[in-house]
Amino acid sequence: AMVMAQNKTERRAFVTFLAGNGDYVKGVVGLAKGLRKAKSRYPLVVAILPDVPEEHRRILVSQGCIVREIEPVCPPENQTQFAMAYYVINYSKLRIWEFVEYDKMIYLDG
Repeated sequence: AMVMAQNKTERRAFVTFLAGNGDYVKGVVGLAKGLRKAKSRYPLVVAILPDVPEEHRRILVSQGCIVREIEPVCPPENQTQFAMAYYVINYSKLRIWEFVEYDKMIYLDG
């Protein structure tokens, strides 16, 4: 069950995206640290695909991130197969618009 944010400050967030088990998690940790250093009042929400390992999820939570697993979005069938992974990652970012508990979101590329 999702908890609705109470005040206006909590209804705004920075959002980024993470997929896979590679080094991209380091970029997201860097974002989280940068936002903390800038004394951001808003949380960093990390939209992750199911293939992000548990260890990486724990690292993000320890950095104060809000981790939200999203369903992958598959592109239409006629997309070229060789680029399928690319399309799944980019189409899946559209799921961020389903985070209706926030009034305003700023997307940051990790």
